[in-house]
Amino acid sequence: MEPTLEDILKAVEFIEYHKKLDARVYVHCKAGSGRSGAIVFCWLLKSTKMDLMEVQDFMRAKRRVRRKLYKQPNVLAFYNTLHPAATVPSHVESV
Repeated sequence: MEPTLEDILKAVEFIEYHKKLDARVYVHCKAGSGRSGAIVFCWLLKSTKMDLMEVQDFMRAKRRVRRKLYKQPNVLAFYNTLHPAATVPSHVESV
């Protein structure tokens, strides 16, 4: 089960708050590749200048995560909150 957009927004806000306090944040779920991956993916979208594919490649280089996190509807919805006027790149269509 994927996190909802509301869950993602709350989690990203939580991570940002604690990072400002110079604290470490551990994000996990049962398998560590889908739900937690989506949260970290969205936080990276917000906290860096990376685009969807750059975040996907970065995360896959670091650990095993779902190969198509960037296509998850909730991740795309979060991306649209960051870039409301932008369209999702044509090579990234929702599943």
